[in-house]
Amino acid sequence: MSRSSKIVTRREKAKTRGEQGASPGDIIELRDNAPSAHGEPTELAKGTAIRVTRQSLGVFQLMFPDRDEVVKDVLWDRFVHAMIDAGFTARNNSGSAVAFKQLSREGGRIVFHKPHPVDKIDPVLLRIMGKRMSRWFGWRRELFVLRDKTT
Repeated sequence: MSRSSKIVTRREKAKTRGEQGASPGDIIELRDNAPSAHGEPTELAKGTAIRVTRQSLGVFQLMFPDRDEVVKDVLWDRFVHAMIDAGFTARNNSGSAVAFKQLSREGGRIVFHKPHPVDKIDPVLLRIMGKRMSRWFGWRRELFVLRDKTT
């Protein structure tokens, strides 16, 4: 018996769903403080200073350290108070998850997990949290200034 070689070509299937990604009917909301499509904060986030207390300023300086700066742990409660001072509310979700919601009109939201069994945030985790705040809210070290005692 002889075998014949036959190449079978598959039939092209017509696409019925279109391209993946945003469709014309999708609603996309870009908040003023959210990063742009290129990952950079929008103009509002770049020019707005956040006035905080001396204790909160210390937390944010540890979150966005200079090269020469000594790094150290931060107590969870101190971090939560700093976030509240910067204009967020803190709400416990399930387990160790704590949702921080911005009080301003933008209303951005981010979730951090409370460290356990010890409530201290180590410097590496604090930097990671800072990078997330930079990405979603445009935060950086220069954004935080000391609040006057009179206000």
